[in-house]
Amino acid sequence: MRRRVFDRAIVNLRNFYRLKISRKALTIACLVLAGLIGYVDYLTGYEHSMLLFYFLPISLAAWSGNFAFGITIVILCVTTWVLADLASGIPALGFWNIGMAFASYVLFAGVVSKLGTLVRELDRRVDERTAAYEREMLERRRLDQEIAQVADRERRRLGHDLHDKLGQHLTGTALAAQVLKEKLASRCDPETSDAEKLVRCLEEGIDFTRNLARGFFSPELKAEGLVVALQNLAETVSEQSGIKCVLSGDELIPIHDSTVANQLYRIAQ
Repeated sequence: MRRRVFDRAIVNLRNFYRLKISRKALTIACLVLAGLIGYVDYLTGYEHSMLLFYFLPISLAAWSGNFAFGITIVILCVTTWVLADLASGIPALGFWNIGMAFASYVLFAGVVSKLGTLVRELDRRVDERTAAYEREMLERRRLDQEIAQVADRERRRLGHDLHDKLGQHLTGTALAAQVLKEKLASRCDPETSDAEKLVRCLEEGIDFTRNLARGFFSPELKAEGLVVALQNLAETVSEQSGIKCVLSGDELIPIHDSTVANQLYRIAQ
C-alpha cells in the first residue's frame, strides 16, 4: 500500500514539473507567492525570520523558467524581505545578512535551474528512446505479419500444386493402370496381378498426396471455416493413425482473419 502511494506521488510530481507553464503565468505565480510570504513576514515581525519560505517562489522560477528569471525572483524576494522588516519596525538593517541571503538564494537558484535542465534533458532522451522502441516494435509486428502472410501463401501454393497437379497426374496414371489391368485380365495374362499391385500403389500415392496437400492447405478452412477444417483434420488423423481423435468445442469459432485461422490450424496439426 505504501509502495503504491509512493509511486503515485512520484508520477504526480513528474507530471507536475513536465507541465508547460507560460512565462506570464509563471511570473504572476512567483509574484503572488513572494507577496504573500512578504505579507506574512510583515505580520510576524522582524523577530521571526521568514527567509526559508522565500525558497518557494525562487525554486518555482528557477525550475520552470531559467537561471536569469530565477535571479530576478531572488532580487524580488530579497527586496520584499527587506521592505517587510522595515515596515515591521526593524531598528537597523544587517547588510551582511542581506548579502548572505542574496548569495544563498542565487546559489540555490543556480542548482535548481541546472537540475531542472538535466531532468528535462533526461526526459527528452527517455521520450526519444521510448518512441524509437515503439517504432521498432511496430516494425517488428509488421514484419512478423508479412512473414506469416508469405509463409501462408507459399503453403497454399504448395498445397494447390500437390493437389491439382501431382494429384491429378497420379489419378490419370492410376486410371491408365486400371485400364491396363482390365486388358490383361481379359486376356488372362499372368501379369495381371502385377498390374493390380501397380494400381494399388498408385491409389496409395494419391491418398498420400492428398493428405500431404491437406497438411499444407485445407480447402475446408477457406470455404467452410475453422471448425469444419479441424473436424476433418481429426477424422484424417483417426483414419491414418488408428488413434481416436475428436474435436470438442463450440460449434462456431468466429475468426475473420484468415492468417489467424491458418495459424490456429497449423498449431492443431
